[in-house]
Amino acid sequence: MAYSMAQLNQMDRSQFTDALGHIFEQTPTIAATAWEQRPFQDWATLYKTMVDALWQLSSDQQLALIRSHPDLGSRLKMAKASVQEQAGVGLDRLSPDRFLQLQTMNQKYRDRFDFPFIIAVKNHTQESILEAFINRLQNPSEIEFKQALLEILTIARFRLLELADLENDIDALAICPPALNSGGTGLESLEDLQTVQNLQDSKRLDLLVVNGDRLMTRIFELAKIGELSNGGVCRLAFSDEDIQARQQVSDWMQEAGMTVRVDAAGNLIGRYGGVHDKAAIATGSHIDTVPVGGRYDGVLGVLAGIEIVQTLQDHELQLQHPIEVIVFSDEERSVIGCKAMSGAVLELPEYYDRTDGTSIQSCLTKVGGNWDQIHRAKRDRNDIAAFIELHVEQGGVLEAQRVPIGIVQGIVGQHRFAVKITGRMNHAGTTPMTDRQDALLAAAKIIVAVNEIATSTPGDQVATVGYLTVLPNATNTVAGEADLRIDLRDLSGENLVHLIRSIRQRIAEIAIETGTTITFEEMLNLKPTLAKGRIQETISQVCQVLQLDYCYLPSRAGHDAQEMGRFTPMGMIFVPSQQGLSHSEAEYTRPDHCIQGANVLLQSFLMLDREEPIG
Repeated sequence: MAYSMAQLNQMDRSQFTDALGHIFEQTPTIAATAWEQRPFQDWATLYKTMVDALWQLSSDQQLALIRSHPDLGSRLKMAKASVQEQAGVGLDRLSPDRFLQLQTMNQKYRDRFDFPFIIAVKNHTQESILEAFINRLQNPSEIEFKQALLEILTIARFRLLELADLENDIDALAICPPALNSGGTGLESLEDLQTVQNLQDSKRLDLLVVNGDRLMTRIFELAKIGELSNGGVCRLAFSDEDIQARQQVSDWMQEAGMTVRVDAAGNLIGRYGGVHDKAAIATGSHIDTVPVGGRYDGVLGVLAGIEIVQTLQDHELQLQHPIEVIVFSDEERSVIGCKAMSGAVLELPEYYDRTDGTSIQSCLTKVGGNWDQIHRAKRDRNDIAAFIELHVEQGGVLEAQRVPIGIVQGIVGQHRFAVKITGRMNHAGTTPMTDRQDALLAAAKIIVAVNEIATSTPGDQVATVGYLTVLPNATNTVAGEADLRIDLRDLSGENLVHLIRSIRQRIAEIAIETGTTITFEEMLNLKPTLAKGRIQETISQVCQVLQLDYCYLPSRAGHDAQEMGRFTPMGMIFVPSQQGLSHSEAEYTRPDHCIQGANVLLQSFLMLDREEPIG
């Protein structure tokens, strides 16, 4: 039943509490306290009076008020208003599985806080309610107590709007509880008030999703810079196309409310301020490509990061931590950008020169970097609290398993070796089989050995010989020299050591068998970087809330996250690559998978933002 303010002002205490008692779940104390402040000028004044009355209650009285509320999805008797509100989001007609899930969450929450989970269900969905459950279970007890009171005030606001027949004017009672000048707020300081306001923002954060249309539009717009006639993209690092694309991304960063800078290593960094001046939660990837690349490799991670920030800005929200979105320089070749951030850049500028001889000094200058100051690009955990990279898988595992999200366990270590075999060049017709020192035969034995060792050793390692040259490479000549390259990759550093030892031993035996001399020189040694367990757990919880299937897998390709994980907690999210293709004009990831990945990234940020320290 709706009332006018004039009617309420004329009521005695009993009538007033009967009319308004349901506003606070059949607890008449607040309505009775508010009655003493009559007459009320308007509904906002009444609401403010009730807000003040709640904060003036003792802690025990506030706890009793919280405990008067029913569990979500309860099939026990509850107040008519609660019945209607829960029915509005379908909590009265849950499937058996969903009912069990909700009851399990109710019990976990009660076990932790000793009072029921309270949320203003209006404008929520079942999925967002479950997500809020998961997020709030991580709150400290004193913060969750205040959050419960804030939810009660929000419920009261909705009920008062209905009573006043103002449901279509949701701003009519837009008072931020509690007001500092209300007296007896129950808060000890302005900092406490800010904490409460942050909790109100937290409730709004639970409902956020990215703007998928905007994300996909920008992916296609960026692909026009360096577009090839076959549909691929050529945007080599430090090229004119790369510089044009960096400017476009910088513009989008600024549009999303970020401040933008370029560090000494040429990394383009957008920063969105947080409520507190803490270490940032960072994301990003690269926008440079191989000579014939696709439109998703690296780009998805960068633009999804910007989309997260723009979504927050669209809703006038901030996280507790600042956010950084990083475009790493030259990921496809020298990885100088992420190497500089981890402090792993070699003090040999010629090592990073381009294949055409262009110096790294001039390249960095073109994009706003400075080789002479490159040490200043180094970051640490005091700067970046965690790093999560969203990336297309560049393989076929997710597509084969038909799951939209991959949670990366880590980025594999890589070892590469140059193997040089020296035999004796001789006539193919006149040299007996027993008198040959055949370098190509030795190479063939090594290739087979590498494959056999990799396939017979327990684990998920991969081993490849993809490069081979032979001298003199003539049909009628026993080969005198052969050069090959071995590539080993695995997430386990210990297993890599075992593989290398086994391969070395077998090569020594092959040298004796074939009468050849074989050298074994290491060309690359990248240690594995494991994804932080807590970040993997966070991503899996988000997937469960969003009802997205997922699987765990290693990344066998290198990524910027590999270096970032050397100094701060790191995680990666993969989305499927059609037919496992990448570094190709045929590279493709479905729009829904791109958007799902971006939403998982967003919600992972929101969940990690509540942790201290992160990871």
